[in-house]
Amino acid sequence: MSFNNFIPVATATELQKDLTEAWVFAANTNRNYEGLVKKAGDSVRILNVGKPTLTTATDGKTPDVPALEDVSGSAQTMPILHTVSFNFGVPDIDKAQSEANGELSAYMQETKDELASVMDAYIASLAADSNVEQLIKTTAVSKSNILEYLDSALLKLLNNKVSRGTKITVTAPPWFNMLLKQAYVELDTNNSDILKNGVIGKYNSMNIQESLNVYNNGTYDCIQVKTDRAIAFANPLMHMEPYRAITAGTNGKFEDAVAGYALYDAKVVRPKEIITLQVKAA
Repeated sequence: MSFNNFIPVATATELQKDLTEAWVFAANTNRNYEGLVKKAGDSVRILNVGKPTLTTATDGKTPDVPALEDVSGSAQTMPILHTVSFNFGVPDIDKAQSEANGELSAYMQETKDELASVMDAYIASLAADSNVEQLIKTTAVSKSNILEYLDSALLKLLNNKVSRGTKITVTAPPWFNMLLKQAYVELDTNNSDILKNGVIGKYNSMNIQESLNVYNNGTYDCIQVKTDRAIAFANPLMHMEPYRAITAGTNGKFEDAVAGYALYDAKVVRPKEIITLQVKAA
């Protein structure tokens, strides 16, 4: 039993890379800032640049330069405070890593899935953020009205000056998407390139995703309808170390073990680009 050949940095890097294939909510976020984070407690500064005012003319002359305008916009800070830890035994790390059946990969696969679920659940909970417009539908969702609900959420975003050319994602629970498939027979259910990270198809130019982590406030499932810019997300660090441990119980024994943690955080940074559709099943 040993972990002489175990390379924690390489394994942690691979685990962090694999997370991108498991995320659903996190797959549609702005991750441009995570490279600025080195440790827990660091913060990133997120700048929302404003749109310039355009001046038009119809006299056929070279226009005068308009007055200088400040479009630097507003800045906000996102502290990186969340961690999720793991610690599990492996009978023999070196052997598990070298075996053809990929025993260590199986451990990492389960760890990856759990980590992804924890992070997704946190991002899903931002549907209840006080800055997010809540579109509450008190009538139970059915096959006959589900498309109207989605259209109303999309209309809210369009009225907030989100263009139709912008990628918009709806992340809903399985029961909602089953009704959607029944109501909209053209929903893409083949193996097209868009079907990954929980995406099951498109409706009215919106990507439809499925997740069991959709936030429920006790009455409604809170479905996020958003652009990729609405939520900033950072998962800048995955730390992992092997060590020798003694198993729990009266007949404890020595074995190899792996402990580690992931650092992450998320924040609604463009509240005009996310709508929470609060719905319940019929």
